[in-house]
Amino acid sequence: KPYGLMMPLEDAVFAEMVNEALYEHYHSGAIQALYDKWFLKPIPPGNRVIGLPVSSELAAIFERPDAYAH
Repeated sequence: KPYGLMMPLEDAVFAEMVNEALYEHYHSGAIQALYDKWFLKPIPPGNRVIGLPVSSELAAIFERPDAYAH
């Protein structure tokens, strides 16, 4: 299922900053590390693990982010 980020409608500077950060995270592989941190590893302070593996759809986006960019 697609997800989105809510941002101010007419703040082009902020939108560009967000897009650049997302681009860097997807193309450097950091997005996978972030996913693992929040969905596969213990989260402090209670060290709970959500245990939600990456779906095949999301894995495809991680592998080829440009194919899914809008």
